[in-house]
Amino acid sequence: MPVIMSLPAGEATGLVDEYGFGINVLPENPEDMANAIQKLADDPALTKALGQKALEASRDFSRERSAGLVMDVVQDVMAERRPGDDRVGPGVAPS
Repeated sequence: MPVIMSLPAGEATGLVDEYGFGINVLPENPEDMANAIQKLADDPALTKALGQKALEASRDFSRERSAGLVMDVVQDVMAERRPGDDRVGPGVAPS
C-alpha cells in the first residue's frame, strides 16, 4: 500500500522520497491531498509500484533488522572494552 504523507518536510517525508514508496503533499492542503488520491486512483500501475516499494522498505524497519543493528552496536562497544574495565558509563572511573 503506498503512502500519502502530509507532514512538514523532515525525516518522515525524507523516507518517502528516499525509498520512493509514496507521495508527499503539503500539510493542511486538501487540494494537494485530493490530487494525490486521484493520481493513485487513476493509475493502478503507479499504485502497485509504490506499494511494492513500500513492502521493500518495510524490510529495512523490521524488528529483526532493528534488533540486529542494536546487537552490532553492543558487540562493537564490548569489543572496545579493556580487560578490567568495569565502568558503567562514559566518564565513570573504574571502581
